[in-house]
Amino acid sequence: MALARLTTRNLPLFVSRIEKLAPNTPPKWGSLSSTRLLAHFRIVIEMSLEEATFQDRSTWYSRNVMRVLAFHILPAWPKGSIKAPSEFTPESAGEFEEERAKCVAAFERFAKTAATTPNRKTMHVLFGNLTLDYWTFMHARHFEHHFQQFGV
Repeated sequence: MALARLTTRNLPLFVSRIEKLAPNTPPKWGSLSSTRLLAHFRIVIEMSLEEATFQDRSTWYSRNVMRVLAFHILPAWPKGSIKAPSEFTPESAGEFEEERAKCVAAFERFAKTAATTPNRKTMHVLFGNLTLDYWTFMHARHFEHHFQQFGV
């Protein structure tokens, strides 16, 4: 079965998995807490909508080799061996339920915006300018990795 993209149609699939998380859900690998995971999801959604800005660290290699390898060639990502920069996994300022509500709201904003402007390009810090349609695919692949990490 193909991985569901983060679209308005598939949004309930993503939200239901977010709702399965609990404040004490332990990761199967890595050091993220479930609250920090929700903050991580929200921040990368905000990056894709340009609600948050980050320094462009993309290179020809990251845009054309790493992106293709990570999103189109590797069947799964290494578990626990790639650590996101701390700016993408901050300690949450809020409680778990507050962070979950912010996360779900971000998912909803993204799905709606991607549906209305799929060809809009926004910057990924490593992979350069990408259309929101492509982000629907990238987010799905990224979030699936973390859903597996937390067994949801």
